Amino acid sequence: MELRQLRVFLVVAEERSFTRAAARLFLAQSAVSAAIRSLERDLRVSLIDRSTQPIDLTTVGRVFREHALATVAAADRARAAAKETEGTLQGTVRLGLLGTRRVGAISMASLITTFMDRHPRVTIAAEQVGGSPRQLAAVRDGRLDLAFVSSQSEHVSGVRLLPLAQEPVALVCHPAHSLPETPDIRLVDLVKETFVELPPDWTCSVVVNRAFARIGLPHEVRYRVNDLTTLADFIVNDFAVTLLPPSPVPADPNLRMVPVLDAPVYKVQLALPIDRVPSAATRAFCDAIQDSFSVGSRVDEASMVFD
Repeated sequence: MELRQLRVFLVVAEERSFTRAAARLFLAQSAVSAAIRSLERDLRVSLIDRSTQPIDLTTVGRVFREHALATVAAADRARAAAKETEGTLQGTVRLGLLGTRRVGAISMASLITTFMDRHPRVTIAAEQVGGSPRQLAAVRDGRLDLAFVSSQSEHVSGVRLLPLAQEPVALVCHPAHSLPETPDIRLVDLVKETFVELPPDWTCSVVVNRAFARIGLPHEVRYRVNDLTTLADFIVNDFAVTLLPPSPVPADPNLRMVPVLDAPVYKVQLALPIDRVPSAATRAFCDAIQDSFSVGSRVDEASMVFD
């Protein structure tokens, strides 16, 4: 059994497809299939159920996956530790991103490129694996070294949460959208509005749904979209409104932000695993993230700019 085989197995398990795994690994599909068959022969077990579409792990395969994740992560840490003795920070940091280009006042692209410019032998492999629950699971099981998340709970099993930023959500609508005739808009004033929202398991949607539930009133979510660009397009065309933290809202003259007096607060944290020792590169990047957010990253209602 080789580390190369374990890495191929983990990608196949994640993609649930030999074709997609081969494309991701830049290998021929036959090479991926051969690696899995060789691994199964070495172990004398079946890891992949090939009778289903998409393919799935067998019961043994699911158990093996957890140990394979830990083994590959341990090997990567050992390699990084050996390289650290040379005095140069290097390695790969697997980072989970939220579905926004900014978190609070911080640009994600700028944060990553600045760190990699300072440490050219470190690679930041960034991806969004889903909403915050999926990002937390990916940190917990070793697929990610750390991740930006928005959790309403301060305590999550197997994960340490470092607070980074928070801001109250605001009403986002078209500038010409008719609003209630009141100087101080509250959630109760929005119950007749038509909403467009992100997926229901994304924290921003969870926060808004809980806020309306607390006042005992429904709100109509007619449209569900998976990205901010499409969401903004619904608002620009005055099909719907939404409630979002201001920082990820695209700059557009056809988007108006209006404060809501009893708006819930959207929090962002950095998630790290509790039961794994991070590599030197991961520790350094974590420090860089915290340093960036310690300077003017907290956005509160007094500092929000509204039309």
